[in-house]
Amino acid sequence: MAYLYVFIDESGNYDFSPTGTRHWVLTSAMTDDVHPGVVDLYDLKHKLIDQGTNLEYFHAAEDRQAVRDEVFGIIKQLTNGGQHQNRETPTLASPADCTDFSRRK
Repeated sequence: MAYLYVFIDESGNYDFSPTGTRHWVLTSAMTDDVHPGVVDLYDLKHKLIDQGTNLEYFHAAEDRQAVRDEVFGIIKQLTNGGQHQNRETPTLASPADCTDFSRRK
């Protein structure tokens, strides 16, 4: 059986308050073979630990720029041109316009 691995991440917050972020972004990546990326990221993690970096896992919002650059370098090597879609909404929706998933049954 073939598998499709889908990774989704968000950036920003989803509260639409005056102090909230201006944009909320979803990013995704899909592959049918995670092995090349897993091995490269594992090797990078342990190389950084050997160099004295206190690193339990990768997290772009918390990692230093040098670490992020290396992680993105690995991700870039894994892409083969793929598809890239941008969608920007000209105005922000109000909370009343959004579905409140916490109230779904």
